[in-house]
Amino acid sequence: MYTEHTGRALRRLIINADDFGHFHCVSQGILDCIHAEAVTATGVMACGPAFEAMAPALRGHPDIDAGVHLTLTYGQPLSPALRRLYPDGFPGKGRLLQDLLRRRLPLAAVREEWMVQIERCRDAGLQPVFLNGHEHVHLLPPLWRLAVDLAARWNIPFVREPGPGPGKARVLRWMHLPNRLARRRPAASSPAMLGGACSGRMTLAALEQSLHAMPVGSTAEWMCHPGRDDPAELRDPHLRAFHDWDGERAALCGPAFREVLARHGVQLVRFRDLM
Repeated sequence: MYTEHTGRALRRLIINADDFGHFHCVSQGILDCIHAEAVTATGVMACGPAFEAMAPALRGHPDIDAGVHLTLTYGQPLSPALRRLYPDGFPGKGRLLQDLLRRRLPLAAVREEWMVQIERCRDAGLQPVFLNGHEHVHLLPPLWRLAVDLAARWNIPFVREPGPGPGKARVLRWMHLPNRLARRRPAASSPAMLGGACSGRMTLAALEQSLHAMPVGSTAEWMCHPGRDDPAELRDPHLRAFHDWDGERAALCGPAFREVLARHGVQLVRFRDLM
């Protein structure tokens, strides 16, 4: 189903759409890409306002890898402890970092919240095969340890790690360096994540540049954020400044995407295909 190259695949790529369950329109845009066989995995935001309504549609695509998009910076907490700590909803990343550093946010409370998020996905009939973090918070050293431990508890083999690239991708590698030095590893070796440098505004030109740099025989994960842009639902100006949901969806669902894959001998795969 996912082979895009008629000969031997030179490169393998997971197309992973973040934020399923965040908003109805974003989730529907991800489903558009799934129907176009352009997305092979999606990270599910269990505390997203659209989760309950959209989870059944994703459950109807068992060939797509589902993962848990661990969240601490957007939406409403699910656990009692974090509801008490953040009654108006999760804080922004800046306050989250302050609360972690000043120990106002206990790691035990984060663990409880993330456990509830994982369990909510499982209770909805989704079987997570990977974990990652909204705004990459799981890469913060104390939170990375939690994510790896929770992955082991639920036999989730993959936890997202940053890959090569300039700008934001370089920052993510720097942030993740203490985790690599500590050698706290998930059960399976996760493919390098691409797309960090153009996060929120993926283009086919950026994808092709990354594919050109991929060594022959390698596997990578391309992070993306496709969706349908509904201004009535997507009112947050910060999100609107960061994302081009329609642009990413159009790029992935259009014929030029297939042409890019074919030029670089790319086979689309899932995380489970790497096991």
